[in-house]
Amino acid sequence: MRRFSFLFLVLLQILVFSSCKQQNNETTTTTVPTTVVNNIYITDDGVYADSDVVQQQATTVVVPTEPPQTEPTTLVPITQPTEPTKIPLAQYTAQMVLDKIITAVNFAKEQRDFSAHQLQQVEIRLTDCTLSWAVGVINTAIGVFNGPHDFDYTFINGVCADPKEDFKMNATPMSAIPPSNRLFELEVGGVIDYKAYEENGEYVYTVTLPQEHTNAEVLVPYYHAQAMDYLDLGDFDFGIGEITDANCNYPGATVTVHVNQEGKLLKYEETIPMNGSGTGKLGIELSASFEGSMYECWTFDW
Repeated sequence: MRRFSFLFLVLLQILVFSSCKQQNNETTTTTVPTTVVNNIYITDDGVYADSDVVQQQATTVVVPTEPPQTEPTTLVPITQPTEPTKIPLAQYTAQMVLDKIITAVNFAKEQRDFSAHQLQQVEIRLTDCTLSWAVGVINTAIGVFNGPHDFDYTFINGVCADPKEDFKMNATPMSAIPPSNRLFELEVGGVIDYKAYEENGEYVYTVTLPQEHTNAEVLVPYYHAQAMDYLDLGDFDFGIGEITDANCNYPGATVTVHVNQEGKLLKYEETIPMNGSGTGKLGIELSASFEGSMYECWTFDW
């Protein structure tokens, strides 16, 4: 009877211990020691284990922590460079664009009192020559025509002293504004491309001319001569020599005008690329090839 009492007590202890252990496992949120008991022996003298060493194991419950709170980052937008606003002018035809240019340019040519600034830049250079040493000599001579040149005009009653001639003669709007000494009269057949758009409150019109060629038989580029001042190499006299013949290719110039809402000319630009070959005299007959361009820009103050 005593033995069963001890057994009952031992079983009760084991059950209580097991219950406590299970409850601790389910509810523990901190570090809890766990007791491990092996091979329990029940005798008349009491209850013994085969080892007096009680192992303590720590069960660590990891409580997740919230990440540190940070202040929201304010993004600073990157400022992009402002570009001119371009609004296409719908329903424009080549003839309509050309009419706008003709009207604006020829109106300026007929005015009498205004100021204007002209930027002119010619870049011509020999690329080959019969006498290789002459390339540098002629390019040096041509250099007087190259580079940017700025001229200011103030027309009063339709005339002003011509800055290109060191103010020794008078210029008129008709003679000064391209094409010199004639009206702008480009035919629509001379337009292979065109653009029309609004930019910062101004109307911009551009036409591109077709490729043309001049030589000893065809001295004048037909369409280019209607719209601008072309480069006539036959007129050049370098002092040390002269050009006797030339073949010149015009790959296709462009003319661009800016006008205000009243249609008055604010800016005129022409760009004329070219290349070709020619013959000349520099003590002896020689031939040479060249390339270059002419750029001219007029701005007006009415």
